Amino acid sequence: LTEFLDGNIKKASYLYPNFGVGIAYYPLGKGKTKKLRDWFLREPLLTLDIDHLYDPRVPMFRQIHAGAEFTIFKFLTLRGGLSDGYFSAGATINLGPINIEGATDAKELGTAAGTKPLRRYLASFNVRW
Repeated sequence: LTEFLDGNIKKASYLYPNFGVGIAYYPLGKGKTKKLRDWFLREPLLTLDIDHLYDPRVPMFRQIHAGAEFTIFKFLTLRGGLSDGYFSAGATINLGPINIEGATDAKELGTAAGTKPLRRYLASFNVRW
């Protein structure tokens, strides 16, 4: 196997497989309707993913991704989580055909935790018909 690094072609000693596993859980049940849940809280979601299980080069803090999502009052969705060892958050306001979204997350660019984080901010405005 070969890989291209810094303009030089070098031989790679081993190609590590990328294997991941994940789970999603709806604590109040999915698709079941109740009066309080329909009006206030709709289908909260909890998730957990673990990536790069067989790659010793990837530290454990970068392998775990966890999150939660809650929709309240039928138009506001709040999200929060942990990815790459950093907190992430987001929100969506759904006003019929208009969606406004915002999110933030961070990616570790260094080889160790906290050495070179890159915090990103995202926003979108959509009109659907």
